[in-house]
Amino acid sequence: MKASASKEWFESRAPAEDGLEISAGPLVPKTGSGEATLRRLLAFCYCGSQLYADDGELQDNRMRPWIDFKRDTPEEIERKMEERGHKILMSHQNDKLTHGGPTNDQ
Repeated sequence: MKASASKEWFESRAPAEDGLEISAGPLVPKTGSGEATLRRLLAFCYCGSQLYADDGELQDNRMRPWIDFKRDTPEEIERKMEERGHKILMSHQNDKLTHGGPTNDQ
């Protein structure tokens, strides 16, 4: 891309009405938008001190599926949280069976 074409592309970028910047990459909420604030609060509440927030990122890489609170859609975030919850429940159930915890037979 030529320098002039690149400059024109950046100058033609305009924020959309829904608070998202339009770019060649994924949709990212504008810093001052209410959505960006809610995403940041959700990320901190969900991850606590284990949130990866360097350089403006908001990622939870503690387990798969990884959650990107900045770039994932709200539906993707919800689905990933539910998937993680199911994995944790299954892990606890398997631990009880493996280590002789209480079962439904008792």
